[in-house]
Amino acid sequence: MAKTATDNTKSVQRDQQVLAILEENGLTSVHELCEKLYLSEATVRRCLSSLARKGLIHRTHGGAELLKTFTNAGPFSSRIHQNAAAKRSIAQKAAALVPNGSIVFLDQSSTCLHLAEALKDKQDLTVVTNNIAIASLLSTTNFEVHLSGGYLCDKARVCLVGADSHQIFLNICADFVFFSTHSLSSDGIATDCNREEINVRNAMLKNAKCKVLLCDSSKFNSTAGFIQCALQDLDMLISEEHTAEAYAHRFPGMKCL
Repeated sequence: MAKTATDNTKSVQRDQQVLAILEENGLTSVHELCEKLYLSEATVRRCLSSLARKGLIHRTHGGAELLKTFTNAGPFSSRIHQNAAAKRSIAQKAAALVPNGSIVFLDQSSTCLHLAEALKDKQDLTVVTNNIAIASLLSTTNFEVHLSGGYLCDKARVCLVGADSHQIFLNICADFVFFSTHSLSSDGIATDCNREEINVRNAMLKNAKCKVLLCDSSKFNSTAGFIQCALQDLDMLISEEHTAEAYAHRFPGMKCL
């Protein structure tokens, strides 16, 4: 029997719970996971097998350990220039979706910096971000620009995270959230390297009407350390044309541009 969207969402949630326990402890047993998550042994073993296939964990006798070889996203200053043409194309598609007067959440990604540039011709937007570079770029517009609180977590000193960063996104209802992640697996799971950044995006996703993932093709068919979300929990995927078409066939309920 085919899995429903609800089944897939529950599976993603279980994966996130298991990874959180492994992040805290490094190593855990099937028995411990059963007790902490109130799951059957068979369910835990299926979950561990799935995470191992995705390259997130290593199975041990009677349990699992977290792999420490996750690829770093790299410094923000260099990511701006990686696949820049694709990111600009994606940004133009995303900007076309946004009517004047909208409230928009932009995450800390380099793709959203390109989107911020593409939005500058709009009128009367409210933009809320945890990226200092985005707030600075939009400071010359007529937009109402909100920069989150929090602490700087990256070497480039542009990304704000932490509880103070979450709060602003929980207090504002946005028309759109645009975000990117490090990787998108072939089965439609978006993952990233930094749990703090994931937590801020979760706050954005919770309070936005339209949830849009911006993802160039270099990120496809790969997996990073921590789960952000599943495609079926989003409203739209924007990528290069050929890549978007491939995912549209795989996920018929997902709007792809």
